[in-house]
Amino acid sequence: MSGSDAVRLYEGGSLPIGIEDCQYTTHLATIPDGSTLIFYTDGLIEFAHNALEGEKRLIECATDLLAHDVDGVADALLQAVLRDASPLDDVVLVAVTMMTVSSMVSRRAARDN
Repeated sequence: MSGSDAVRLYEGGSLPIGIEDCQYTTHLATIPDGSTLIFYTDGLIEFAHNALEGEKRLIECATDLLAHDVDGVADALLQAVLRDASPLDDVVLVAVTMMTVSSMVSRRAARDN
């Protein structure tokens, strides 16, 4: 999620994290200041036995949340994507907003005032 611009799915990929005795591929990406990165396990998008549909729903929900602060994004995404579904697999979602030091200082100052 890039500020209020757009939701992008990173297409580069490798093996899932946690697989032992394998070679991982390193990828580099430029991430704009203020962007929120969403990391999730396959259980989030495979809840309906259709990963493509689950991924589509995740992107739609993330797009709806572009203007939100990161503090509530993870919970809101989980609720919006899963709705009332009972996942068959583990579900983990982590949202991290990337900020430069100057952006962090400005944000903290705005909160304190």
